[in-house]
Amino acid sequence: MAKFFRRGDGTAVLQMFTKTQIFARVPKPLSRGTGIADRMSIMPTILLILGWRLFFYANEGSEPIHVHCRKGDMECKYWLDPHNFDIEEAFAYNLSPADKRQIRKIIYEHFEYIEQQWEEFQRRSRQ
Repeated sequence: MAKFFRRGDGTAVLQMFTKTQIFARVPKPLSRGTGIADRMSIMPTILLILGWRLFFYANEGSEPIHVHCRKGDMECKYWLDPHNFDIEEAFAYNLSPADKRQIRKIIYEHFEYIEQQWEEFQRRSRQ
């Protein structure tokens, strides 16, 4: 499978994916001081799966644990409740009921990973 995406400098890139990469891909950490990496550190991607990008915004550290999700023109935000292993929709834009079920399932399946990434991201942003 192939996917076109646009880089920060406006150039288009064709990326090829293997079957394994299509189902779950955790991005490599980006280094600071490299243009697009600086912008991406403001909203680091923690998981790419089934076309969904799960990420955090750096300027939301005072909010409880949550994750932003984007796929095409769809976007949503879910609050995570680690004590009760539950999630709550904060907002959803352009998602069908099937899309909501899919992203909720992804979040539940990766709940602990998202929680760990949130804690790590908050720890690094306080340094």
